[in-house]
Amino acid sequence: RAYQPHLRLYYYRSIEAEPRIPFEEFILHQDEHLVVVDKPHFLPVVPSGPYLQETVLVRLKRKLGIATLVPLHRIDRDTAGLVMFSVQPHTRGIYHALFREHRIRKLYEAIAAWRSDLALPFTRASRISDAAHFMQQTEIAGEPNTRTHVRLLERSGALARYELEPVTGQRHQLRVHMNAL
Repeated sequence: RAYQPHLRLYYYRSIEAEPRIPFEEFILHQDEHLVVVDKPHFLPVVPSGPYLQETVLVRLKRKLGIATLVPLHRIDRDTAGLVMFSVQPHTRGIYHALFREHRIRKLYEAIAAWRSDLALPFTRASRISDAAHFMQQTEIAGEPNTRTHVRLLERSGALARYELEPVTGQRHQLRVHMNAL
């Protein structure tokens, strides 16, 4: 259509055959400012790639009828865990500041090979950069731009359960650090 000044347009992409993700998110807390959800594995937080309707954000907007809902942080599609959503646009900046100022601790658990040569606990600090594929990351030489605290929770034979606390928030940081170890 012809240009009209001050006309607001909304673009919603459509996906012809979006796969149904058979895992459900669970609301753990809801008030006038926050919604906290237990996100299952394989469910994206926000629309991307082949996922639009099958995301925590879109599911919650439909279920709760809150159009202003926005995630305060994200975790990868393959990761299960808690995700906080802001309800009110005017208080959203306060919560974002808590993450930016590292006043909120995020803890993850990972199962990986047991390494008796690692002096635990320790902090993995390295420089992570894009790899050949745009969705991959790798460690490279240089000044560290990532830090993760690693603690042993338990050991069972050749495997161990580790607690990971990212200090920085690079994409795929925890996977890259654990893979490098």
